Amino acid sequence: MIIHPSIASSKSLNFEKTIAFIDDSFGYIHIDIEDGNYVPNITFGKSIYNMIVGATKSRISVHLMVNNPLDYLDFIVESKPEIVFIHIDHLRYPLYVINAYRQHGIEVGIALNPSAEFEKTYYLDYKPRLLLMLSEPDNLNQNFREELMTKVSKYIDLGYDVWCDGGINSENIKKLAALGVNNVVMGRAIFE
Repeated sequence: MIIHPSIASSKSLNFEKTIAFIDDSFGYIHIDIEDGNYVPNITFGKSIYNMIVGATKSRISVHLMVNNPLDYLDFIVESKPEIVFIHIDHLRYPLYVINAYRQHGIEVGIALNPSAEFEKTYYLDYKPRLLLMLSEPDNLNQNFREELMTKVSKYIDLGYDVWCDGGINSENIKKLAALGVNNVVMGRAIFE
């Protein structure tokens, strides 16, 4: 299983040390960009994002928890992440947004909040990776919701490459591995 440490959960006063730790211990880094509108927290803007990307040697995944993903397109494209996960539940024209990233060679996955479902709709010509949120995003009591394990199983059984995020720790990661999850995002369990 690949663990993608979420740098947004780190002690951000010393990014250089944190990034070195991630590079040496994991080789993967996950960057959550939150705009304070789609979720009630603000994480990184362009300058901090570019600083992180410029300092890391790790493979990059990005999770956009923002109202307008196209506002972030230019600087994300420059960094060439492995994948960008986008929430489409609030977008009026999701295909337009997805294709804007894909036209620049960026793989786009779909992020699903705990209450959201994904049907392979008419507008996608590929089977995206899914990032399943297993807790409510940015809730201070971001607890892993055990009942969402059936949702994880469902999408794995449908043949999706499922990533999981939210309240994952050394105990529930074993349950996810047993279901066939190959990628998890972990924050507090690593940095606290």
